[in-house]
Amino acid sequence: MSAIPNPKGIPKSGGHRTNDSGLANDHKLASDGGSTGYYELPAHARELRHLISHKAMSKARGDIFKACYRLGEKEGVDIWYDLRKMKFFIEDLIEMHERGEHL
Repeated sequence: MSAIPNPKGIPKSGGHRTNDSGLANDHKLASDGGSTGYYELPAHARELRHLISHKAMSKARGDIFKACYRLGEKEGVDIWYDLRKMKFFIEDLIEMHERGEHL
């Protein structure tokens, strides 16, 4: 797996802000490759919108999450629609990260 290029030389710690990843929950949890706390669902979660809200996802991140989940299942569009949508919003997240915005 290749790394995402950082052509502008902006620190990977979160764009122009220091020590900030741009994520709502900035602390990291240890993992041994098995089930980890960040995969546990909140008790109230019944739909993807609950998970998106719980993780305080930006619109772009939430749209990627939804498109990934429904991949190829949306009526009236083919699988390429979801793939292009994810690619568009991943590029948006990269730009947001470069600006130091919340992801």
